[in-house]
Amino acid sequence: MHNSSNPRSSGSRSRLYGDFPDLDTRVRFLVDANPKRPGSKSWYRFEAYFKARPLTVRQMLYVGAIHEDVRWDLGHRFIALDPAPK
Repeated sequence: MHNSSNPRSSGSRSRLYGDFPDLDTRVRFLVDANPKRPGSKSWYRFEAYFKARPLTVRQMLYVGAIHEDVRWDLGHRFIALDPAPK
């Protein structure tokens, strides 16, 4: 049974952080240092993609981020997205 009041229930990611952005959407970092818990898996991934300074969501994934990182970083305002140029 689907429980819509449970934030961990199926489909909760899109409700919490919206749909996953287009891969060609530009990425801007809003932090000057890694805000994640030191030593965690997400901290190491953030180190990799923060140092690489990817320009797009696609590049962010290519250098080590996972989809959940993109959603988390957006939701916690570690990154911002700019529309892809047309």
